[in-house]
Amino acid sequence: PNAGVDFQGCGNTFTLNGSNSVTGSTTTWSVLSGSNVDIDFPELLNTQVIVDGNGIYQFLLEENNQGCMGEDIVEVEVFDALTTQITSVDCDPLDGGYTVTFTISGGQLPYIVNGDPIVGNTYTSSLITSGTPYNFDIVDGINCSTAVQGIFNCDCTTQGGTMSATEQIICAEG
Repeated sequence: PNAGVDFQGCGNTFTLNGSNSVTGSTTTWSVLSGSNVDIDFPELLNTQVIVDGNGIYQFLLEENNQGCMGEDIVEVEVFDALTTQITSVDCDPLDGGYTVTFTISGGQLPYIVNGDPIVGNTYTSSLITSGTPYNFDIVDGINCSTAVQGIFNCDCTTQGGTMSATEQIICAEG
């Protein structure tokens, strides 16, 4: 059988994708290393796995072709899922727009936001028109992904000063 290539992933859920050597043979997945692992359907070549936390897990794919046995091993390294935390939304009183700043954690560096690599784990957007939705697609170095979405309205500010609440009569001589 072929248990697939070793891979890295984020979060506690992933899929094992194996293949058998002989059509009609039976296969079974089992855990070689790692604890608190749930293989949804160990008898299927492609099956979802849920693990308890970060670490390196090894899985054995065994194939039985009428008593002729074969096996292959795949290793999966699991990292924390990508998470984000918006740290600020700042309005620009001159332009009437806003910027969004957020931090990214989990996964593996480098982080890429809307196709552009960033330095470190903090991203500040360019100016966004007030009331316009934002969407930031985030991918990390091992192709895990998440998104930050929202909308913000900046309060209208003016430099016009204050006015009296009572009616004013203004005469101009000319």
